Amino acid sequence: MVFRYKKEWYSKAFGEVLLSRHRRLILKGGRGSGKTRHIILKLVARTFYKGHVAIYYCRNYFETIRKNTFNDIVNFFKSCPELAEYFEFSDKPNSSMIFTNKLTGNKMYPFGLDDPDNTKGISEATEVWVDEMDKCTLPQVMAIDAVLRTPQAEYLQFIGSFNPVSEKSWVKSFYFDEDGINPHPKFNKDEILIHHSTVYDNEFIDVEAYVRNLMLMYGYSQNLINVNVHGMWGIEENDNPWFTAFNHERHVSKTIIEPYRNLPIYVSMDFNTDPMCAIVGQHSQIFNQSSWCHILKEYKINLPKK
Repeated sequence: MVFRYKKEWYSKAFGEVLLSRHRRLILKGGRGSGKTRHIILKLVARTFYKGHVAIYYCRNYFETIRKNTFNDIVNFFKSCPELAEYFEFSDKPNSSMIFTNKLTGNKMYPFGLDDPDNTKGISEATEVWVDEMDKCTLPQVMAIDAVLRTPQAEYLQFIGSFNPVSEKSWVKSFYFDEDGINPHPKFNKDEILIHHSTVYDNEFIDVEAYVRNLMLMYGYSQNLINVNVHGMWGIEENDNPWFTAFNHERHVSKTIIEPYRNLPIYVSMDFNTDPMCAIVGQHSQIFNQSSWCHILKEYKINLPKK
């Protein structure tokens, strides 16, 4: 059976994703880029093939599938009712989350990667999609990738999608080259396709309004803008940036600062050193870019010898 994609179903930037038969298809992108929609469209299209097709859509924990990936597939069918009429499924809270093509009988099954041993129960898989792959471990992903081996398939494909939150993720070191852009040299050209997308590639939303909303949410951090708007690799943010930004010339005063009478004075003591140490100081009551900390006095006290 020949399945024809209608132009109103997809964004032009995802054409190569829909047509890919690479053994591994890795989709990296920012928020709202449309990568999830196009993976679903691709898998839905595959179920119309009259040969052997068995698709598994996965997340790191089975319990997270219903409110995330399963819900995304249901919403896709709501946006494409002409495709939904060919499928049998239930969106009830206790449903099996299995989607069955009524023409071919081919199915899309949910699967959690909580226990790699469970992959032994997967039968004759032809496609596997791991949603939010970066939240899984490498052993989990390797275990599910390994189930793709049936000789009945026209082709086998592992699909992984994720937002590039951390440049230290195993996903980058395993699938990407040192620059984090192109495939790792260990893969042949026909073995892997890496697709990068941003919100600007999504033809199904008001891009200008969505970008404005992202900027309102993440405008305080260039790192978060890079990840969520531009789909670039993020860096791990420091929870205590004041300490790493400390500069002696800038932050240390040569004159003694008088304490503020209307603010509390804090004493921090360390009894595990000899001499014992104590620091007396004050800090601002509101924490933002103008926050301050004044060390008023330092004490060292020799502990009595036993």
